[in-house]
Amino acid sequence: MKKIICISICICMITTVFPVINAVNESKNNEWFFYPSYENYSPKGMPDFDQKQNNWKDPYNHGWTFCGAVSVANIFWYIDSSYSNSYGCPGDNEDIFPLVLNYNAQGTPIPGLNKDDHNFNNVNDLTSVWDHEKGIFGNELIERVAWYVDTNGCRTGNNIWGTPISSMHQGVSKWLDDAGLLDYFKLEIKYPKSITSNSIMPSGNHISSYFSNNTHGNLVGSYDFLETEFPISSTEDLTFQNLANQIINGSFVVLGLTGYDEDKNVYISHWVSVAGVNINDFQIALSDPYFDNANHTNDMTKHNDASIVSHDIYRVNNTSPFPDEKDYFWLVDYLNIPNVYTIVPAVFIITPLKDNIPEITPRSYFIKPDTNYLFLNDKHIMKTLFGNTVVIGDLAIEANAYSREGIEKIEFYLNDELMHIDDVFPYEWFWDDTSFGRFEVKIKAIDNTGIISENEMIIWKFDL
Repeated sequence: MKKIICISICICMITTVFPVINAVNESKNNEWFFYPSYENYSPKGMPDFDQKQNNWKDPYNHGWTFCGAVSVANIFWYIDSSYSNSYGCPGDNEDIFPLVLNYNAQGTPIPGLNKDDHNFNNVNDLTSVWDHEKGIFGNELIERVAWYVDTNGCRTGNNIWGTPISSMHQGVSKWLDDAGLLDYFKLEIKYPKSITSNSIMPSGNHISSYFSNNTHGNLVGSYDFLETEFPISSTEDLTFQNLANQIINGSFVVLGLTGYDEDKNVYISHWVSVAGVNINDFQIALSDPYFDNANHTNDMTKHNDASIVSHDIYRVNNTSPFPDEKDYFWLVDYLNIPNVYTIVPAVFIITPLKDNIPEITPRSYFIKPDTNYLFLNDKHIMKTLFGNTVVIGDLAIEANAYSREGIEKIEFYLNDELMHIDDVFPYEWFWDDTSFGRFEVKIKAIDNTGIISENEMIIWKFDL
């Protein structure tokens, strides 16, 4: 038997006109569990990337809506760091683990010297534009995650705000599959036992009076809920203690937050990453894509540096504020608004199956051209109508590869004929021959032990 669950954690539209938030500032003592630091790329534990960048707003109400994508990106970056070279540093050009790759950011490498998977502008590069209304989508980590999890319907064209929980599950599954890692992670959606289609999820839309004059984007209650079927057997007590124990035992959690008043009007729907827990004192530390209370900055791009974090701490109340939903826990003082309760109606959990993750074999991939796009004289123009990759004029073919042993060279083939060899990153071949028709372009990456990884794509090319 199944029942239909309406999950309302599907938007993150937050504004700067909130009253000041009262995060708890207790010191981190021995009662705390924080994800350990990795000096290479996650020197402060869980990263704390920011969603208020690059016009990452929904095209309808212009609210900041990338909280889901940012929360997932935090976890991807952290996991990638844990399996990478422990002596590495951003810009070292060592792309060892395939969860986060070098996305060849357009701007100057920060901090450099090389374009690299753990450079700060591989998280987000301001020279790479995101404009949903014009169909222009960026290229770096957070924007790629947003595409996978279908934030604001950017991938499917669906009329949604933010990131529905089912889209998050589907997008993360696809990302792991594309990285060759799907079999090595467990993905879960959890929610309280008492949740029903008539439960804590409201049926209407509420816009708080706090935001009537907001110029940064309205905070809007989510009414376009996605109905998702979950087997009854998948429900369990979503208590703070159960969740904290799972975190301590190695899982990573994207926490859904929804703020309701006593009449269940919505004030906020938001995703955050968990950075740490104190199971004895009922406290939780968040990498919050919007709020930075412990380490405030007015320059949101600074948080693209994983060494700059604001792990905001809140008290947890295990007693639901709503008598008919007794098994919800909520965060005290997350919103400093009288009689508004920030409850946790759902969580998305990523658990590495650590004993099963193999030594990563070499893997090659194309950076440019993007599949299913039209290029004109080496410039990215638009998505093609029938899903073909079409090139008019010349094109620089760009590729990359990763291996624990390092890459010796990448060979470029055109219809199985060797055209170029490049042994220095960025690996590229400038295709300027007069060509007409359908071609198979193949890259062959060879690591320093001689192991080969191949990848190919079909390109239709026409010269002017």
